Amino acid sequence: MPGSALSALFSLTHMVFSRSFFRPLVVVSSLFVSSLPLHAELLTYEGFGYTAGTFIDGQTEGTGFATTGNFTAWTDEQAADLEDRRGTIQAGSLTFSNLTTSGNSLVDRSSTSTSQTSFAAAAMTRQLGTHLMPANETTQTDFWIGFLVRRDVNANSNGRNGFHLRLSTFATGASGGSAPKLYFGEPDSADATNPYALWVQAADLSTTTAVASSNAASPVVTSDIGRTDFLVMRLTFNAGASLGDGTFKERMQLFVNPTPGATAPLDSNAVAVLDTPMNVTELGLIDFGDFYGATKISFDELRGGTTYQDVAPVPEPSTLMFIDMAAILFAVRRNRRA
Repeated sequence: MPGSALSALFSLTHMVFSRSFFRPLVVVSSLFVSSLPLHAELLTYEGFGYTAGTFIDGQTEGTGFATTGNFTAWTDEQAADLEDRRGTIQAGSLTFSNLTTSGNSLVDRSSTSTSQTSFAAAAMTRQLGTHLMPANETTQTDFWIGFLVRRDVNANSNGRNGFHLRLSTFATGASGGSAPKLYFGEPDSADATNPYALWVQAADLSTTTAVASSNAASPVVTSDIGRTDFLVMRLTFNAGASLGDGTFKERMQLFVNPTPGATAPLDSNAVAVLDTPMNVTELGLIDFGDFYGATKISFDELRGGTTYQDVAPVPEPSTLMFIDMAAILFAVRRNRRA
């Protein structure tokens, strides 16, 4: 705690023992509660608090996921064949700055023994309880999605391996199908300096990509071995250009390592911006995936919400706890005098 805050706490504790302070204390405490920032709506959270060493396939904890229908549990495409490529729970959370964390974390495979270098993207998929969709076809509607990622091993003879978090329509199934899909992460490439990016795959499988470029707010645009990064995407429905049929493109903004807390990063802090080439009406599936080769990538702290603070929470201030403690001490002292 900073010295000034500690001094203020001692002063506050001393003042509490004055009877004249007790009543204002209640008022101050109430005002402090009302001034705390509120989350607009946390839609989804997954801290991977499952038993370390177990596979992600079939796990059903977390909040904000569908409880009926398909993909109510995490579904790992590799569960039936290449066991050493299965998503596995590992002990401990990834950490970034003062971002609130809990549970364990997910690693995209339990081994790097495979020498396969031409394997298609593996996906670990789950259905969202609240599908992402605009209020209507013209109103701009914001959603934020964030997660932590750490590249643990990069051992591919073809070069660098990419990874992604993908949003797709509920109808696509675990493999994505032919419906529009929105990605953010690091596209697959043989270029070891390939940076973070946004990309969209249309129904005809054509891909539109916006590659990240560093700026003063976010000089980091590509993952490094052993470093945990915080990736956040802001998806704004109907924020792009008109498609000429009464609908609008959707806008994606990528932020790399923004400061956690209540204050959203500025548009100018985005390292990549991409408008979808098509109208997207609903997104109901979310998945983590990676591309090719014997690499290891860890994921954690998946959150989705309607504000930045929903996906970038920090521990609440402890000031209220100290105020309430002081009130209790005063009450005990008064009772002893009675």
